[in-house]
Amino acid sequence: MTAALQFHRLGKRANYRSKPGVKNNDQVKDEQSFLLWPGLVILSEHAIMSRMKSKTRPLSLFILVFFLLAISCSNPSESAPPTTAAGYCEQGWEAYRGGDFVLALNSFNAAIGMAGNRAEGYIGKGWTYVRIEMFANAYSAFFLAEDKVTTTDLRINVGMGYVGVALNDDALITDYLSSFTEGTDSWAHNEDPDVTAVDIHVLMAQAYMLQAVYGDETASAVNAPDAWGQVKKALELDPDDPEALALQSVLQEL
Repeated sequence: MTAALQFHRLGKRANYRSKPGVKNNDQVKDEQSFLLWPGLVILSEHAIMSRMKSKTRPLSLFILVFFLLAISCSNPSESAPPTTAAGYCEQGWEAYRGGDFVLALNSFNAAIGMAGNRAEGYIGKGWTYVRIEMFANAYSAFFLAEDKVTTTDLRINVGMGYVGVALNDDALITDYLSSFTEGTDSWAHNEDPDVTAVDIHVLMAQAYMLQAVYGDETASAVNAPDAWGQVKKALELDPDDPEALALQSVLQEL
């Protein structure tokens, strides 16, 4: 049972996992400072000046000048930072999907700084904290996000479900997800393709396991309010879901 109760759905894709030696913000800024376009222009001009001392390689000089002009004519907005809260959120989600959680958090914090009354920055922070397994921070971010939405955003509810499983808090899971086990079959997280309606039922199955409400492999109906019913529903939605299959194996051994 211990393994079952500690089981959760983190890091379904390898590039979402937190990696050893994640750079801190200062390191990231220092490294990015060497990637600015002006640095490339300076290096190119130096190369040109060196080659101008020789009159024997006019073709090379022409190529270098052409390359410099191409850089100088490029659209500066392509490397410019976002200027709106929505732009920072977009940057944050892109970083999140790419596994750059330092940039993701910085971007979502910037969005919150520009528009603290909007939920999206807090939702992004919450999911980023889930992925790096800082669950108390995730809870706080989702709690603040919930206060800023006017309608249900299941990204908050499922995020709270993740937090509940990580903390072995069955009440937190059921409070946020028990009302959404029906009518949500087509739901999916719009910024994280690995989070779908299957997660709702897998998380609810774990809540029932924490409560020792296992149900029965034969008698429990699909989507019944017990662990077997939720596992059956998860496998109905995705017969190959690895977490649902793992929970099924645990239940069969009880």
